[in-house]
Amino acid sequence: MHGASSVARVPGRIESVFYNTELSSHGIYALQIYVLGIPTTVIIDDSMPLSDSGDGIFAGRSDDGALWGMLLEKAFAKVNGTWESIIAGDPRHSINALTGAPADNYDHTGVRAKTA
Repeated sequence: MHGASSVARVPGRIESVFYNTELSSHGIYALQIYVLGIPTTVIIDDSMPLSDSGDGIFAGRSDDGALWGMLLEKAFAKVNGTWESIIAGDPRHSINALTGAPADNYDHTGVRAKTA
């Protein structure tokens, strides 16, 4: 979710997506994702697609071992149907899903692109 880094620039915004504030001993997590502008609770587990070496096939753990990026990506994949459906997606969609706010994209010339 490329848009997550933009959303994370505002302190506390990514954290507010997660209902769990601690690592789940049962591996179950609840996140609030906006679907068609409606806040929706998405329940996921911590089972992730891993390579033979144990690395995440899609997102991986952060440098400090945090799972939040992997969990966000899994919730977004669940809402969109499959992992493959979110590969190389438009960051505006993930910004909208995380915040409920519309997102714009500007090209290098400053021309406003279509709003998501």
